[in-house]
Amino acid sequence: MRIALYGIGEDQLDKHKDILRSRLSVVNQQAEIHCYQNEQKLYKDMSNYDVVFLREEALRQFEDYIMYASDRKKITMKAGKELRSFYLDDIYYIEADLNRVHLMTNREENILPIGITETEELLDERFIKVHRSYLVNMDHIDRISNRSVYLDNGKKIAVSKYRLREVKEHVLGRESLEQLQ
Repeated sequence: MRIALYGIGEDQLDKHKDILRSRLSVVNQQAEIHCYQNEQKLYKDMSNYDVVFLREEALRQFEDYIMYASDRKKITMKAGKELRSFYLDDIYYIEADLNRVHLMTNREENILPIGITETEELLDERFIKVHRSYLVNMDHIDRISNRSVYLDNGKKIAVSKYRLREVKEHVLGRESLEQLQ
């Protein structure tokens, strides 16, 4: 990975460079990091980088994200002849399809030869069954309207009328739901 840092002062840039190197090494990621204080030179070289940080706040958020990356929960499942690992917080929803599931992450769709019941057993409490065919990550629910949940990636998923109250209780919390009624 190639990273460019711009802006702050030479000492600050060097400090951030050291922080990034140490945190990336914890998650076994190597990076080539370059610091720029000349805006014209950065714009000339910008296409050579995977990531460019122009604001210190964005850089700090990235450093924090990397610091906690090693604490993120992961599941590993068989995908054809290979094993695939997924961070739970990257999974938006899982849809059943006969004897396999479609696991939707923030980047891609994965078709896995496993049933939805077995998948449900691998997941943690942030996932809720909204329909017999769907498991949804509650962290990605943007809103609930009528009998549908809307995810923060724009996806709309129908909620079974038998599961609607349970979904609302889990998302809002029991006390909040009673106040709305």
